[in-house]
Amino acid sequence: MKALNYTTEKKVFEVKITSKGQMVIPKVLREKYNLRQGSKVKIITTSEGILIKSSLEGPWTGLRGMMASSWKSKDLDQLIEEAKKSLFKIRET
Repeated sequence: MKALNYTTEKKVFEVKITSKGQMVIPKVLREKYNLRQGSKVKIITTSEGILIKSSLEGPWTGLRGMMASSWKSKDLDQLIEEAKKSLFKIRET
């Protein structure tokens, strides 16, 4: 596996595709983008070829809407205070 530099901004890595259609993402890229066994990536087709992007969009992305029904009747200020107590272990005196 070798890196080919075409510009100062882009590094191109050449990898082989196995008979099963698999390829190894270079270690330096796995570490940089926090890709581990079981991580998901998106493969996007473009006019120039394919683009591989990490599926992680942010730490809260998968949580959107999970608690909507549980929190529906609660006041936002009350939720914030409960979160502060839980996260920062604030003691009530």
